[in-house]
Amino acid sequence: MIFSRIIKPQEIDINGIMVSFQPSSRASRLILRYKNGFICSVPHGCALSRAREFATQQTAWMVNIQQKLQIRQQISHIQPQMQSQIQPGQSIILYGVEYQITQTEGRGVNKIDGQHIVIFGAQSLFRGRLRRLIYDHADQIFRQTIQKYCAILGMPCPPLVVRDTHSRWGSCRNDGGRISLSPRLLFAPPEICDYVIAHECAHLLQANHSDKFWAVVGKIDPLYTTHRQWLKKNGDALLKISI
Repeated sequence: MIFSRIIKPQEIDINGIMVSFQPSSRASRLILRYKNGFICSVPHGCALSRAREFATQQTAWMVNIQQKLQIRQQISHIQPQMQSQIQPGQSIILYGVEYQITQTEGRGVNKIDGQHIVIFGAQSLFRGRLRRLIYDHADQIFRQTIQKYCAILGMPCPPLVVRDTHSRWGSCRNDGGRISLSPRLLFAPPEICDYVIAHECAHLLQANHSDKFWAVVGKIDPLYTTHRQWLKKNGDALLKISI
């Protein structure tokens, strides 16, 4: 039986991830690494089918790397928003979507329209009306996410309160009371926001931070460890945004 060998570099789709298979006279075994893209070093004489099988077995690792890179890139979105109060003409990113802010004199309905945030009225009313829109947008997204996660856990959806505090990102009364969440979570990457919501939903079942609690969190968010570390490292940046 004749197996296809790798003679020159080849780009191959592995479960939706592009991997560059590169022949190497120095490699003694198959090696997969990330350097501005996924690269699989293939030793002389190794069949292409074997190299593809090896890369396929590493799909979970590659997905994890992609998600970590995405989260690192998204911290740059926070930086422009933490310099001063948000003003008309600026753009802000809420839950991963960039919105351009415009202010219009006169009367009208303040709204988020497509990728635009439109505020009507005098400049003196701008900040309060923008804050109200952000709170309402947070309420909508948080409720949808809570509903999804409670369905996973087989729990009824509790009431939600959107409240800006500097002491915690969220809280949960596990007696069936309510979940409270900070609207600042919208300025974080969506994965981080979702992690906090998963955390609070898990408290509906476990009113502690035991291994059982983290197992519930992991059922909703398998990458919660990475997301938790991001929040610990970058949470202060979110608190500096003036809303």
